[in-house]
Amino acid sequence: MEFKKRLKLVLEILEDSPYTTQKKRIHELFDKTNNSDFNDIMLRLYVIDSCYSTQMNKRLFSFDDLSRLIENEIEPRFINRKSDTSFIEENFNKRILLHPIGIDKEGNDKGHTFSLISKYLYFRSNFNFPIYDSLVRKELRREGFKINGQYPSVAYFKCIFELCEKFEIDYDDLDKYFWVCGKVRNGSLSLIIKDKKLMERYRNRESKLGTPKQLIWIYELEESLERYDKVLN
Repeated sequence: MEFKKRLKLVLEILEDSPYTTQKKRIHELFDKTNNSDFNDIMLRLYVIDSCYSTQMNKRLFSFDDLSRLIENEIEPRFINRKSDTSFIEENFNKRILLHPIGIDKEGNDKGHTFSLISKYLYFRSNFNFPIYDSLVRKELRREGFKINGQYPSVAYFKCIFELCEKFEIDYDDLDKYFWVCGKVRNGSLSLIIKDKKLMERYRNRESKLGTPKQLIWIYELEESLERYDKVLN
C-alpha cells in the first residue's frame, strides 16, 4: 500500500481516539498559559511528561532546570527562528537543545531531555515542529533512511523534512503516522482503541503482535470495515 493510503488509514484510526482527546487537552493547556512564564512552562512540562512518559520525574531538579532553560534560552531563539532547519542546526551545534537536565540520586548529570523539549515545541508551535521520538526513529529506518545510533541528530530531522516535502504533508500527520505504526508494532494500544471491551478482546487473542495485519485488526474491532488493506507492509 502506498504511503498516502497508509497515512489515510492511520488518520481514520485516530479519529476520536484517546490519543486525540489527550492531545486536544494539552493543546488547550497551552492556549490558556503563557509562553514566557516560568510557572506556566513548568506546568506544561509536568502534563506532557505525564502523558508521554518521558520520565522526567526520575531526575532530581529536572523540571526546574528545563523550565528555566526553555524560558531563558529556547523560547527567545524559537520565536526568532528563521526556519525549523536553522533553529535545529544552530541549537544542536551550541548544545542548547542537548543541555544536561537534572541529576540522579548520586549527583551525576542525567543528560539531555531533547525528546521532551521537542514535544513541548510541538505543542508550543501548534503542531508545527517535528517530535523526536524513538518510535519515529525506528519507523524512519523502516522507510529506508539511514540514521545511526540512538542519539538525537540533525540527520533525523532532515529525514522528517524530506518526507514531508516528498508527500506534501505536515509534521503533525507524519508524527501521527509513525506514532501509530510504532505503537501497533509494540502492542501498546491503550491510546488507540477507544473501547475497554475491545481492548480486552484484543489482548486475549491467541496470535501474537507483530504481523502486518495489526492495524487492520484495530480497525475491524472498532468499525468492522474489512475493506481496508494492510498498512504496515
